Amino acid sequence: FERYVKEKGATLSLLPPQYFRQLTENPFRILTTGGSAASREIIEQSGEEARYINAYGPTENTVLATHWEKEKGEPIPSVIPIGKPIYNTKLYILNKESMCGIGVPGELCITGDGVARGYLNRPELTEEKFVKNPFGEGRMYRSGDLARWLPDGNIEYLGRIDEQVKIRGFRIELGEIESRIREIEAVKDCAVIARADASGEKAIYAYYVSEEELSNSEIRDELGKTMPDYMIPSYMMRIESIPVTRNGKLDKRALPEIEAGAGREYVAPRTEEERILCEAFAKILNVEEVGIKDNFFELGGDSIKAIRIISILRNNGFSLTVKDIMDKKTAYRIAGDMHKKTELSYSQDEFSGAIKKTPIIKAFEGWDLKKPEHFNQSMMINVEGKADENIKAAVEALVKHHDILRAVYRDKELMVLPISESKLCDFYTYDYHGESDAAKKIEEICTQIQGSIDLENGPLVKIAVFETDDDKVMMFCIHHLAVDGVSWRILIEDFETAVKQLESGDPVVLPKKTASYAMWSEKLEEYGKGLTTGEKEYWAKMSEKAGRLLVEETCQQEEAYYGIVEFSKEVSEKLLKRSGKACGARTNEVLLSGIAKAVGRMTGQEQVSIRLEGHGREKLHESIAIDRTVGWFTNIYQLVFDCCE
Repeated sequence: FERYVKEKGATLSLLPPQYFRQLTENPFRILTTGGSAASREIIEQSGEEARYINAYGPTENTVLATHWEKEKGEPIPSVIPIGKPIYNTKLYILNKESMCGIGVPGELCITGDGVARGYLNRPELTEEKFVKNPFGEGRMYRSGDLARWLPDGNIEYLGRIDEQVKIRGFRIELGEIESRIREIEAVKDCAVIARADASGEKAIYAYYVSEEELSNSEIRDELGKTMPDYMIPSYMMRIESIPVTRNGKLDKRALPEIEAGAGREYVAPRTEEERILCEAFAKILNVEEVGIKDNFFELGGDSIKAIRIISILRNNGFSLTVKDIMDKKTAYRIAGDMHKKTELSYSQDEFSGAIKKTPIIKAFEGWDLKKPEHFNQSMMINVEGKADENIKAAVEALVKHHDILRAVYRDKELMVLPISESKLCDFYTYDYHGESDAAKKIEEICTQIQGSIDLENGPLVKIAVFETDDDKVMMFCIHHLAVDGVSWRILIEDFETAVKQLESGDPVVLPKKTASYAMWSEKLEEYGKGLTTGEKEYWAKMSEKAGRLLVEETCQQEEAYYGIVEFSKEVSEKLLKRSGKACGARTNEVLLSGIAKAVGRMTGQEQVSIRLEGHGREKLHESIAIDRTVGWFTNIYQLVFDCCE
């Protein structure tokens, strides 16, 4: 090709950038590249004497839609834009039908004289891609390309929308990562792909071209200045050039495999901390052998894997934080932050006796419910393949282990019965094979069981196993006096552990108990007595004020007060990811503010009280471990919100 250009005396070209990069010198007076991303190296190679133009355009626009020209004497920008629309062409960057603001990624859409009529003999695809122009006459082509406006009016290309990938639940534009890597001074070109790593999890792989080997840690540190950690590649490799297909596109199949930690020098652990840490790295990162100087990120680590490593360390008696791993990176440096956990020792014997009344139990009494037995919680659990006798034995083991599950409520007092006196649980089985409406039958039975709890005599735990043509499920029902949301997580995990042990023919051995619910209720009472006069006066005043600021009954229609609100995907995205950045507020704070404003508009009142519920497992005046304690810890408190705009 180079010989052909010289023989013919060609001075003007439109080439894929990868083709031009293979030339030894630039013979062109005007060089235009398109088809894939341009880079600083391309512009430098074209020289100061030639005009360089970066163009973009799908075939459906016959052919170019934008252009950007490097001005002589001007510095090369860190991101090479695809420019602005050519004559007789208009561009829109849309999120569905809404126009995106500056810097917001969206689909690049094209209108104007260049837009084709459609696809030959493909009416459905034509209808999908060549739509009516919502902003003027004619048709608009939806390119499927991801782009965003830059502040100077140029456009940055970010890749194909259908090449977006999800890594650990986050939707990621690989083209954006490529753009950020190309901004690193020593990098001439790069390619970023997503593929499964050795552990089977999808990960980001980056390949870069540079004159010298760069430190992966330095690249990650540089990317970390502008990108979240989940977008930083887990695997990186320097290669001589980016492989391309015959038409100049990236050839993903030709990219080499990146082996985690390949070529590293192994340095063995010297201390117990380093040994445990290296073994945890090897297990979670799926690497055969890890030394103390191996970099967590260069082995494919990320924040989620760091959490899993911390769990292993805790099981070995050490405490560490995710930040320690993310900041220190190597076992050699991280080990210095590892500390032996100071275990708080608690009795593993069964507890029985009265429970001091906590504020939430007092509140329960004050509600004076007509059918207090109905105030329970239940979960449906898939028990396919589990024998009924193992299910029952596992639940009974849980009730023996977690003392509060043996509680009864007599004469307005919560009391835990000894194992010998407790009924432990009620266990029912139902066979609905061949039943035409099994779901309805199950719902009816569950309702009956939930209403049959005997608070005075117990048990507060009810189990029902249902077998149908499709599956086998278990209703796990417990009265709220003995359980809360956090408790359910403990119980479900313990249930799975117990069933597996029974299926293997082993006795049930559950993790050690933390402080009993009875002990916690005593400490909570001590904490309450230790409140200062000022604190007590504040909450007394707040409660009195809140009682006067209920929603005023001024609306005529009852429907105005109730209903289900479903947020759109766009609103949900703003609420969950962007509201905090905008005003530093958490999602629940934004929602509460919205409720207050809505009440103000409906009723005209300036303030309203809202009752909030918390998990209640707060830090008290004295250290007490309750991370494995089952019980009703919930706290309820009222806050006053301004309704003004």
